[in-house]
Amino acid sequence: MSDAPDDRPILPIPPAAIDDRIIQAFTVVSGMPQTPELRVLHTRLKAELVGDADTVAATLTPDFTVTMHNDDATLSLAAGAVVDGVRTQAAAGILVWTEFDTLATGPGTVAGTGQLCVIAASALTVTPMAFGIRFTGDKMCSETVFLAGSKQTDTLDADILPSLDQLRIRLA
Repeated sequence: MSDAPDDRPILPIPPAAIDDRIIQAFTVVSGMPQTPELRVLHTRLKAELVGDADTVAATLTPDFTVTMHNDDATLSLAAGAVVDGVRTQAAAGILVWTEFDTLATGPGTVAGTGQLCVIAASALTVTPMAFGIRFTGDKMCSETVFLAGSKQTDTLDADILPSLDQLRIRLA
């Protein structure tokens, strides 16, 4: 099967399943013993999902940098670029969330593994990932993300795409 969108199978997923999958990802984080670091992470992840760039900015130090490693490429972004990216994703209707397999926290750090999930143009792309975040006080000062080369992309039926308004209500 080619990577062309028309060749991808449409997943037979009930309409609420993607919404529930997203909510479950946030339930995992909120269900853990709440450290200051996890509260900030939870706030940032929710803000990224719903496109709230100002809230994302409030979770980052001015000198924050995220470094992403994917196959043999490395990309580093400053706080401003991350915030601009959230605005761009929101304007394009792109949803991004993380489904954690493991999540650990210690004073000034959070680390974990899981899948980075992205819905863009009716396609769900899931990429295995690992990350580590360092904090200064109650703000993130650096993040390193390792994205595995293997990813799965599936075309979604338009009837099952998540409602951003419903997600905001359910995550409130």
